[in-house]
Amino acid sequence: MKRYWQVSLLNLLSLVLALSLAACAGALRWDPLTYTVEEGDTLYSIAFRHGLDYRALAEWNGIGSNYLIYPGDELVLSRPPAGVSPEQVAEVREQSADREAGRSSASSGDARASGRSRGQGSGTQSMPPRGDIDWQWPLEGEVLNQFGEGSMARGIQIAAEEGSDVHAAASGRVVYTGSGLIGYGKLIIIKHDDVYLSAYGHNQDILVEEGDDVDVGERIGRVGLGRGNRSMLHFEIRAEGQAVDPMRYLSD
Repeated sequence: MKRYWQVSLLNLLSLVLALSLAACAGALRWDPLTYTVEEGDTLYSIAFRHGLDYRALAEWNGIGSNYLIYPGDELVLSRPPAGVSPEQVAEVREQSADREAGRSSASSGDARASGRSRGQGSGTQSMPPRGDIDWQWPLEGEVLNQFGEGSMARGIQIAAEEGSDVHAAASGRVVYTGSGLIGYGKLIIIKHDDVYLSAYGHNQDILVEEGDDVDVGERIGRVGLGRGNRSMLHFEIRAEGQAVDPMRYLSD
């Protein structure tokens, strides 16, 4: 009987070891979407581009609450599976960086043109309006395309005369200004709280800088030319990284 228990215990330990090794191997085979940080990127702009919550993106990559990133950093764009340690995440990022460095110059150029990521989240999702943010229209004009329509389905396009003032739809802090996101022209992103961001694309001029605090209705830009060489503002609201219908939030 004693020998039987010894053999059973040995078998059990072997099984536990095998399962542990299998789990580690599975974790190391985790092959997430990745993105190589470029000059001018911010954590907010990368999260915005891929339809992610900036806080989740920071958590997955071990980025502190200052959200600092640097050109050349390799970021994973999906949540690590259960049981994957920070060290394993770092190993996956390092392996991805090595693969990126080994690509040909032509391949690198193609990757830059598509955002240098291996896939992008589409994410359009309806969420209930929040009553604690005083949303206002960024400008007056005809809505050319509703949410979910056309090639810029994540927001709405508002027709306005070129050079018209663009106003902050709610109070917050400017977290991105620039033209690094393909399809948005000169873009402004404002963080309103831990959940909501708003975005203003196709500006002719940007009148604020990253880090500026703005009040609702404050002038932040001027309308430029959008798709079809037509003067318009592209406007989005994001909730936890997901695009939501702005018409459900804007006052009549």
